Amino acid sequence: MKVSPRLHQANRLKMRTETESTAALGENRQISAGVAELNDRLDDLWVKYLDCLDQYQRAQESVQKALSSGFFSLAQANFKSSAGRRYGQDFYDERMKASKRVQIVDNGDDHVLAISMNPAVAPGDSSEGPNHKTEARQQPSPPSTPVADDEDVKAAKKPKEPTNLDEIKDQDSEIPGVAHQPATRSPLTWFGILTPRELRSAQKSFSTAISNPTESAVNATREMRQLEAEINRTRKAVRKAEKGGTA
Repeated sequence: MKVSPRLHQANRLKMRTETESTAALGENRQISAGVAELNDRLDDLWVKYLDCLDQYQRAQESVQKALSSGFFSLAQANFKSSAGRRYGQDFYDERMKASKRVQIVDNGDDHVLAISMNPAVAPGDSSEGPNHKTEARQQPSPPSTPVADDEDVKAAKKPKEPTNLDEIKDQDSEIPGVAHQPATRSPLTWFGILTPRELRSAQKSFSTAISNPTESAVNATREMRQLEAEINRTRKAVRKAEKGGTA
């Protein structure tokens, strides 16, 4: 049975059309899958961004609450102060040292801000106070000892091996020229020995404000900026993929 050329050509054209339709359908499915994946990625970024925003707002509230409490306590201390004395910059020690230190810490692929206590200042700084003086005390001379033999002298000159960690630390602490740094004194000592309770409360509130809440707020802000850039790139990729699917 012979097939007419026209029928054979029509069958070939039909098969080609079906093949092209199948290829186009597969390509559209791939584009749709890519767009869906990008949309899921965009949703995850928005969730992270909202979490950072919530963390930032909570930290801001903590900072505002601590500062308000600190200024209120300071106002109470000034109100209850005797002889018209006010606690302020007039009584600041110009040689003061900061009690907090801000550092940028390398956290793997990123850098974060960390606020910590400043280490002890060296002797002679303002934290020791103007009346701090070091006086050398003359030690009494040891009594005379009999002359030892040569073997005793060699044994005495031989250094003793440390037996535990405590002895090693003791030897390190006895190294000449290494001065031990004293702990930083509280700035409340600038205003005298007997400071009111309200002034101590103000110090505690201000110290709380510049510790964990400030650190959390700064790190949340930095992370939100990074997420904003990533969200913009993902949205551009989604628009580009959608245009490719409709073309």
